[in-house]
Amino acid sequence: MQAQAVDKMHRSGCGCQVAGSWPGAVAIALVITLINHPVAAAKVDDDFGEMTVTGTRIDDPLRGTRGLKLPERPLPAGDGAEALKDIAGFSLIRQGGAASDPLLRGLGGSRLNILIDGNSFAGACNHRMDPATSYVHPGAFDVLTLLKGPQSVRYGAAVSGVVSFEREPPRFDVARAELDVNAMRGSFDRRELAVDAVAGAAPGYLRFSGSDSAGDNYTDGRGEEVFSLYDRWDLNLALGITPDPTSRLELSAARSDAEMANATIHMDGVKFDRQSYGIKAEKTDISPWLKKVEAHANYHYVDHLMDDFSLRDRSLPASLPSRIELVRTVSTIDEFTAALGEMSALLGGAGFSQNFDAMNQDWEETQAGGSFTLAAGERVEVLLGSDYRKTEYTARALSGSEIYFPETDIDISGCLLFIAPFGCLAPVAVVVNNPLVHLNDRPDVGTVPRNTIVNFESLGVYTEIAWQVTAGSRLIGGVRRDWRVTDTGAMHLNAELSPGLAPGANSHRFQGAWSGFLRDEYTFAELPLTVAIGAGHAERPADYWEVYSFGGMFLDREKNTEIDAALVWGGERVSATLSAFLSRMTDFILTRDDSTAANIDAARWGGELDLKVRLFGGLIANGAVAGVHAHNDTQNVPLAQTPPPEARLGLRYERGPLSVGATGRFVADQNRVHEGYGNTLATDFGPTPGFAVYSVDAVFAPNRHARVSLGIDNLTDRDYFEHISRVNTTATGFLPTERVFEPGIAVWARLNLNLD
Repeated sequence: MQAQAVDKMHRSGCGCQVAGSWPGAVAIALVITLINHPVAAAKVDDDFGEMTVTGTRIDDPLRGTRGLKLPERPLPAGDGAEALKDIAGFSLIRQGGAASDPLLRGLGGSRLNILIDGNSFAGACNHRMDPATSYVHPGAFDVLTLLKGPQSVRYGAAVSGVVSFEREPPRFDVARAELDVNAMRGSFDRRELAVDAVAGAAPGYLRFSGSDSAGDNYTDGRGEEVFSLYDRWDLNLALGITPDPTSRLELSAARSDAEMANATIHMDGVKFDRQSYGIKAEKTDISPWLKKVEAHANYHYVDHLMDDFSLRDRSLPASLPSRIELVRTVSTIDEFTAALGEMSALLGGAGFSQNFDAMNQDWEETQAGGSFTLAAGERVEVLLGSDYRKTEYTARALSGSEIYFPETDIDISGCLLFIAPFGCLAPVAVVVNNPLVHLNDRPDVGTVPRNTIVNFESLGVYTEIAWQVTAGSRLIGGVRRDWRVTDTGAMHLNAELSPGLAPGANSHRFQGAWSGFLRDEYTFAELPLTVAIGAGHAERPADYWEVYSFGGMFLDREKNTEIDAALVWGGERVSATLSAFLSRMTDFILTRDDSTAANIDAARWGGELDLKVRLFGGLIANGAVAGVHAHNDTQNVPLAQTPPPEARLGLRYERGPLSVGATGRFVADQNRVHEGYGNTLATDFGPTPGFAVYSVDAVFAPNRHARVSLGIDNLTDRDYFEHISRVNTTATGFLPTERVFEPGIAVWARLNLNLD
């Protein structure tokens, strides 16, 4: 066994958060030893990253990371949510071709903290069309980090966990440049291009990244077209100053926009205009007792517009025929005039009107924070920090109508020669031609003043302490206190489309919340095994969506007390991560489909297993299993929007520059439902059947600079939908009509170039 400590650990499965106490793990370790002979230091490459285990302290067994530059299997990730979908424990709520909303162990929204470059990110849409992950293109980031459960306090109150998309700060000893390009084409006219370029020298660096992606409506396994087209772009720029190896100052800016058809509600997102600006400073190795100082300030603004007419076609009313015929035989001029009048009256009734709605919300937030890392002796490290956020949401909406009339062509040629006293015996035909023409302009929401609906102001302070008890044992804990002020304005009903005031309008509230955790970690001296167990608690007040869309201004703050456990095995041939949790949630905020919410108590338990086995001759088997059981104790029913158990099995062959693989995803049916109840993302719509989906792919990497990937998703063209899902709706109020089916068979190809 190596004696040196290894400071970096990347592990399979997405981040152990905590696990059982070390004496209880000895028996498990002995059984695993019979399968896989231990080695002094094992290094395993897997789908989640690289795992390194030694007999001394592991730097942070809580944290799991994975690289984002290389193509994902089976289908390359188009946004941040898709980068999470193949990680055990995650579910995605599909809205269309893009902007799915992620949940970890059945909990999403503000329960799952999403960080972009270390900054918390939310969104503007009251229907959650723009989750934080929709502003992330994985090709522009280096690393995805995941923490499960309330096992840290430095990132805010992590009720479910933390997902962080990070760009690693570059360091240059000499002048050089790096370029990373990803290009992808696939079925349903899906196309993506992402560029990440950085150049610098010892004094600093300049980094540019950008992406452009689009897709058309996809076809599901039934052969039905799903309204799901999208088009988006983003640009990111960072200027770093590094006067010495221990100092860094970075200025950053980002801009993006998009439009997206939404298959789940009656409106589409036609504007997601984002602006972000930031400054970050850090200094390390200041003195023997002051190890690091960090400070940052950020500004975010998102202007979001949705409507029900820009991206979707308006169908003709069924009562309007494409051709109208009126036949009359006349013998006098008076009869002929009367016939023309009758035709005119008939055509006048053919006009019709349609209502058009446009809603505009924006989100503006200023953030600031800083921390100190102190060394209290050789074995104790103390982190002290604080963060501040000021958030303002405004909204406006407008309804209007367009009146349509058909173009007409009256054929009276048979009556051009009128012979008295015989009259006109030829038929008179009226033909109504399409397309329709409209008379009025569509509503312009820009003419309506913005209305302040919700303001938040919060301050948090926290500390984390890590104590290296022995070479292989560490205790880590922390506590956090948050204070938040919520002020609401004249929140109108139906997202500002109705004049009446929503519950909680024009109100003020001050709330405090506590978070904390304590975890024990142990690394065995003679085994490639690390175990940990911890208890955590996190609290959060009602968020923007619960306050504005569900009348939750005066709900009690939600509280989660959870025990998390994890076991990590890193052998030469076998690597595995086993995670488990037991959660008691009080005052859980449960929503229902009538746009109301209430506090209930709930119990949850479950876990995930990730396993990878190197068989022989370049053949690798991998698998993952995840399951959650959740119960609404207050109403004595299953907790709504709980994902069913699922498993993934894969087999991959690697030989030189070529690798090929096949993956199967197997999802059980879900009969534990609470119809009409859920969260700010979706509600239960009834039991759902299970399904199995298969994918294949091949990768050719002739050298370290180039990589070509090909694949087929949903190989059997299976028709299926997810249990954690919104449903198609026809109008505000979320009246369900049908599940949103997943894409059918899809072929894709991707090219990755890395030049340095």
